Amino acid sequence: MICPKCGSETPPASIFCEKCGAQFGIAVGGAPVGLPATPPKKKRVWLIIPIVIAALLFGFIIFAAITSPYVRSPRYNSNLAFTTDMDDGGSYAPGPGTVTVYGEVSNDGTAPGNPSVYIKVFTGYGNESFYVPAGLIQPGGSVQFSWTHHFDQLNPLTVQAWTTFPE
Repeated sequence: MICPKCGSETPPASIFCEKCGAQFGIAVGGAPVGLPATPPKKKRVWLIIPIVIAALLFGFIIFAAITSPYVRSPRYNSNLAFTTDMDDGGSYAPGPGTVTVYGEVSNDGTAPGNPSVYIKVFTGYGNESFYVPAGLIQPGGSVQFSWTHHFDQLNPLTVQAWTTFPE
């Protein structure tokens, strides 16, 4: 028989618990009444393990999102134009000349960056492309950009320039 007060096992005919002295009740027929032997409660470790794994996974996802270059990255905008000193006489015929690309490059992102300006010029020999560093730009900042190049053959109507990440 099990003592209802302390849980220790006592002989079946006992009226008092040998360990704590608690008195057992007397049932009809004069036999002492105790608690039935119960198995120990099972620990719920199997429930804790998935909760811990889920918490670690959630923490990793948050950490990855905060440190991701897609979340914290530069974002460039540019306002660029070009001029040329080539005198084509209004016929836009190719000839020698100098091209100047100028303007402002800004960073509206959340991290500093060092963009390049991609410049594509059609010359009498074909297309020529240039990657020109604009310089380090802090978040919310901007830089003034200027680039000049002389060409032996030039078509001033086909000058393109835009901001890009460095190659």
